[in-house]
Amino acid sequence: MLTRCGDYRVDSICVDRFRLDGGAMFGVVPKPLWERACPADTKNRIAMGCQSLILRSQNRTILIDAGLGTKLSDKSRDIHDLEDRGPRGALASSLESLGLRPEDITDIIVTHLHFDHAGGLTYLDSAGELQPTFPQARHWVQADHLDWARSPVEQDRGSFPSENIEPLVKNDLFSLTRGEEQLFSGLAVLPFHGHTRAMQGVLIDGDPAIFYPADLLPMSAHLHIPYVMAYDIEPLTTLAEKKRMLAEAARQGWSLFLEHEPNETFGRIEMFGGRYRWGTT
Repeated sequence: MLTRCGDYRVDSICVDRFRLDGGAMFGVVPKPLWERACPADTKNRIAMGCQSLILRSQNRTILIDAGLGTKLSDKSRDIHDLEDRGPRGALASSLESLGLRPEDITDIIVTHLHFDHAGGLTYLDSAGELQPTFPQARHWVQADHLDWARSPVEQDRGSFPSENIEPLVKNDLFSLTRGEEQLFSGLAVLPFHGHTRAMQGVLIDGDPAIFYPADLLPMSAHLHIPYVMAYDIEPLTTLAEKKRMLAEAARQGWSLFLEHEPNETFGRIEMFGGRYRWGTT
C-alpha cells in the first residue's frame, strides 16, 4: 500500500503473521462475543499481523516498529504459530521490495518494547552475537517506557526480552521522548498508559491525518470500549485512554493504522447507534 500524508510518502508493510491466545487478547470479554470477529484455532489462538509503516521525506526514512524479528526459539515460534519468512525474516524482504536496506533507515519510532514490536530491532550475526538491525538509525522511545522495560514488574517481565533492548543501549542508539512531542516536521508522538507504561502513538499531519495507536487499539475487533487485552497492566487506564483517543479520532476524521490487524490495516471510525463503527479506507 502506498499513499502520501503531508510531507511523507507512506508505505505499509506486513512484517510478521502470528497467533496469540484469543482470551488473552480480549480479557474479560466472553469468547462467544469476540470469536465472531476473530475465529480461534484448536489452541484458542487468533490470527494477527505485525504491520509497520515506512515514512519517507526529503531527508528521513522512518520505520515505526519492527515486529518479532528472527531470534525466537523453535518453541516460541510454534507457540505463536509464527509464519516462516526465511532466516532473514519478512522485515528485510519488505524493505528490499521498497528499494531500502537496513542502513537506509534514519529513524525508528518504537511505540513500545514488547517482543512483538521490538524483536526485529536486533539480530544474531554469524558468530551468534547480538547486533542492532538498524545501526544508523536513532531509536525513539519514551524515556519512562525505556526505564520500565529495563526494570519491568513481574506481570509483564516476559514481554521485554533484554536481547531486544540492551544491544541498543550499549550502542547508544536510543533517543528519548518525554510526553507529547513534535518529533519531526508534520509528525508527533503521543504517550498512552494502561497497556504498558508510556507507550507512544504516532500522529502524521495530513488530509486526513494518519494516527498509529499501537496496542491502544491493536485490531478493529477491539473497537468496542470494554474490549481490552488481559496483557494490559492497568486495564482501567486503558479504557480511559481508549475513550479519549477514539473520540478525538472520530472528531478529527483521522485515518487509523492498526498494527495487529491481519488484513485491512487502514480505516476510519464513526459513531453509529451509540457505538463506534469501523470502515476501511
